[in-house]
Amino acid sequence: ETKKSTPRQILFAVWFSKLLGNTSLRIFYPLAPFLAEDWNLSRGQMAGVLAAAEMAGAPAFLVAPLGDIYGNRLMALTMWSLATLGTYMILLPKLLALMVIARMVFNFGYTVYQISAQ
Repeated sequence: ETKKSTPRQILFAVWFSKLLGNTSLRIFYPLAPFLAEDWNLSRGQMAGVLAAAEMAGAPAFLVAPLGDIYGNRLMALTMWSLATLGTYMILLPKLLALMVIARMVFNFGYTVYQISAQ
């Protein structure tokens, strides 16, 4: 029988994944001007691409409890696949909308994966 996650465990998992994500972003943010130049984006457009990831993590609270219904292993594998899809989407043509969607897909999948994998 699968043990259900408590709201406190879910909050901790989201907080911890955000902590790890923010640590990696400290490495990524100094590179943002160079990426914006390569992708022909203004600083404002690049800020939107970076902010998209934070917006996508919010619905994780709604999706993460599905792990209690369908099993954490299935949710973890599904969300890891979604995060991988988001990673590959960034390789598509450099359209601003696709970059925003790719960041959102990746962060949503990664955040729910962190919750489901505990």
